[in-house]
Amino acid sequence: PMALAEQVDGDANPRQRIKAFNSEVTTFITTERQHNHEILHPLWENPLLNDTLGKHLLVNSNGQHKDQRNEQRIIQAKAEKLLAKQEIKNQKEIAKTWHQEQAEYINQQVDINQYL
Repeated sequence: PMALAEQVDGDANPRQRIKAFNSEVTTFITTERQHNHEILHPLWENPLLNDTLGKHLLVNSNGQHKDQRNEQRIIQAKAEKLLAKQEIKNQKEIAKTWHQEQAEYINQQVDINQYL
């Protein structure tokens, strides 16, 4: 907004054009939304679309279905795979440690051949 003291005679006309444009855009958006609602409302009321087709119509920003019922099952399967890999890694580490302990034990034993 411009201060009243800084305004000149030609400033009122561009402000009026901007106000008119903003008013027209607001009216256009409101009308367009109402029109979209009138077209889509019968689709949402259709019981046939409550099943698979309706699920395919609603997607998130990644194009995935918004119906995320199976997401928990997928996450659970991934977690189980990760736990299985971790268990295998732990078993290998235990086996490696056991072999190292056996090697150290054998190295600490007295060589009887030195005394024969």
